[in-house]
Amino acid sequence: MADFIQNCVRLLKPYEVINPYANKIQLPEDAHKIRRLNEMYQSIVKQITIINQYQRKQDSQGRLLTEKEDLITACEILFESIILKVDELDGSIRQFYEQLKKFVQEKGKDYEFNRFEIRQATGVSKTQQHRYIQQLVSLEYLKQFGFMNKGFKYKISHWDNMQSMRAKIKDSLNNQLQNL
Repeated sequence: MADFIQNCVRLLKPYEVINPYANKIQLPEDAHKIRRLNEMYQSIVKQITIINQYQRKQDSQGRLLTEKEDLITACEILFESIILKVDELDGSIRQFYEQLKKFVQEKGKDYEFNRFEIRQATGVSKTQQHRYIQQLVSLEYLKQFGFMNKGFKYKISHWDNMQSMRAKIKDSLNNQLQNL
């Protein structure tokens, strides 16, 4: 199998790629480091075009022309990266927060909880939990109240909906791709 892949790669020729759709797709405005994300997207499109070079047209100067299918494939490949760039919580904190939301929803949205309950519900270590809680409090996802000597209580103050955001971004990208 490795020989087959190596032989396939050997068949690829270096081409300059022209993407006539380069400025037609708008990535989400609220993504962190949008320029870097766009560079990554354009790079993936170029790589996909080169991989499909035997199915792609060339212009009069011998350059490969990107097709809509290349953009669609790039969106599918990079979708999770785009979501990560839009989300202000990094991967591990997002996972912790989603577990915490699930736990609280089972008890009722106004449920107040302490650190011990969080540890039991999420299974993270005490140190990791402290770090996550501090970040969620500073980003105002959690509200902390009470006193240090009696123990703090927490309540979720921001119920974001990642599924809704994912669907919105997916729809936006799909609509742009269909309108090319």
